[in-house]
Amino acid sequence: MYLTDYKINGRRTPKHAERYVQNLRQAFGLERALDITADRINAYTVQRLEEGRVRGRGHVRGRERGLQPATVNRELAALGRMFSLAVRAGKLPHRPRIAKLDESGNVREGFLEPAEFEAVCNAKNKVGKILPAHLEDALRFAYLTGWRIGAVRALEWRDVDLRGRTVRLRSASAKNKRPEEIPARGELLALLKRREADRRLDCTCVFHHDGKPLGDHRKRWRAACKAAGLSGIIVHDLRRSAARNALRTGKIPERVVMELGGWRTRSVFDRYNVTSEKDLANAVEAISEYVTERGAERPRVEPLPARRTETE
Repeated sequence: MYLTDYKINGRRTPKHAERYVQNLRQAFGLERALDITADRINAYTVQRLEEGRVRGRGHVRGRERGLQPATVNRELAALGRMFSLAVRAGKLPHRPRIAKLDESGNVREGFLEPAEFEAVCNAKNKVGKILPAHLEDALRFAYLTGWRIGAVRALEWRDVDLRGRTVRLRSASAKNKRPEEIPARGELLALLKRREADRRLDCTCVFHHDGKPLGDHRKRWRAACKAAGLSGIIVHDLRRSAARNALRTGKIPERVVMELGGWRTRSVFDRYNVTSEKDLANAVEAISEYVTERGAERPRVEPLPARRTETE
């Protein structure tokens, strides 16, 4: 019922849903639905958090890494959806209470300043530039617009109007399923014109490699970041960086930034609006300057003269 509902609602990540089902089936597949109580689900949560803890190759000695709360929560959400569908269909009288884990400690804090992004794009190895032109343009598009890399890959020429200078994000590519149209100006317009020069009749994609859609880019991205002296940065951090860049211009209201990136709720948007140590340092410096400047001004309220006594 869960997988069928997933397909009916047109979700774009069926592989994730199938993985959730596989993991849940291993834990609960031999139990009756009525026996899956809140206590049983809590035990499953603890079990999943403990799973995957390893010591060995590829990890720092003495450090353990388990499943993240966000990963476990996605499985718990799938389980809750299964119960809700069963209750709605009249197959169960009620659904158990499913407690979710706190994900605040799992918020990523990666971002790239403009100079750092340029360093990654221009990173070289013994052969030459690590990022080929077609991949660099796709990543630059994501950095300028805040689009998810999946939406960038899916961008087709039917979505681009160079004469009207607009780019359309189709609902099928939008995470919130809402179509969006953004203006193409400045560097973004120049990028699209550069891609038009590489346009092929046998390929509808704006970003392609020899007429084929973009493939897995993670290996090249990691190599470019390493060559630029950066580590722990993923491509999705470009989306987070776009949000920060837009806000730090001081010219774009938050509601416009949220609309541009497709963030519908403030809670989700706040996870992308990362504050760095540099931001905090600038804030303290600005406060210090303000206090110093205003402290040298003449006070607006004059102190009252002391009241004279009768003896005086």
